[in-house]
Amino acid sequence: MTLGYEAGPRPRTLAPTYPVGYPLHMAGGALIFGWKYGPFLVSPLAAALSLVLIYLVGVELGLTRGMAIAGATMLAFNPTFCLQAIQPMSDGLATCWSMASILTALLSRGRELWGLGAGAAFGMAFLVRPSSVLLLIPILFSVRFSPKTLLLFFLGGLPFAGVFCAYNAAAYGHPLMTGYVATRHQDLVMLSDFTIRFRHYIYWLTVTMSLTPLPGWLCVAMDRDVKLRDRALLISWFGVFLLFYSCYFYYAEWWYTRFLLPGMPALILGTLLVVRDLGKLIERSAAGQKGVWLRRAAVIILIGVALGFERQSVERFRLLKVAAIDRAQADFCRQSDSLLPRRALLIATETNRSNFLTIT
Repeated sequence: MTLGYEAGPRPRTLAPTYPVGYPLHMAGGALIFGWKYGPFLVSPLAAALSLVLIYLVGVELGLTRGMAIAGATMLAFNPTFCLQAIQPMSDGLATCWSMASILTALLSRGRELWGLGAGAAFGMAFLVRPSSVLLLIPILFSVRFSPKTLLLFFLGGLPFAGVFCAYNAAAYGHPLMTGYVATRHQDLVMLSDFTIRFRHYIYWLTVTMSLTPLPGWLCVAMDRDVKLRDRALLISWFGVFLLFYSCYFYYAEWWYTRFLLPGMPALILGTLLVVRDLGKLIERSAAGQKGVWLRRAAVIILIGVALGFERQSVERFRLLKVAAIDRAQADFCRQSDSLLPRRALLIATETNRSNFLTIT
């Protein structure tokens, strides 16, 4: 069986295992930029847009422009984010739509029409990765809770639900059957070994992002200078992904933190809100200009530590050499072509790429 495909509902057909959202984006990229470059621009463009979105979400949550820029910088240096920005995989795109969902939901507090955009962004996030249904919890804490806004949210997501059902009916023979269900991925979600996977994610988040983000994210729950709804939003946004994927079978390498990537902006933004308010506390406790300088120094040190850890991890995992390492696969194909007889049939699955992603 071809990697990433399963037997289709009709004889002699194959159906993709993965959802339709990312391929739709790749097809759109091909229509705009051509098949040579377009599909491969989706992840880098989604990464660039994600940096804008985390800035805008930060401003909506009350961060200053400078602190919001710091948040975008922390996300940009995150090794998991960097890896997905240069890979034709759905994790970075799922992160982009995750933030778009939260931002439009927050904007609906001021203008109800944004509820339509929130529904559409959530619908696209769901098409890209069905586990994005978890976003409904933080979205409920973000959106304006009124009948009109909730109706607009429903209407915004309805066309994407139609695409989801129509694609599944064509590919798998039933509107609610997905590739993951067809391959029984639901059996890989289990409570056994939850603590092992949970510790794994906590360890690698600490290694790649420093000790700052996780405690900062947790402490935002007790920060009374942050609105209660916003605290619930930030805790649930990352928390639902951490808890869900701590129940998912696959976790062994550091780069499986990619599963948590759609919730990682909450780690960063929660930390920055706590740092902001700690800085205010320091400023009030020290008199005059001295307090201002102490606050600024504390903010710079805490953010600098996180950025330092992230930069070190980017170098440690050789992420800037991914292109050079990936060329080995193309070289392998060319060498096979030159060495094998002209009518030879070569059957293979996938080249093992984990050697550059693990610590040596």
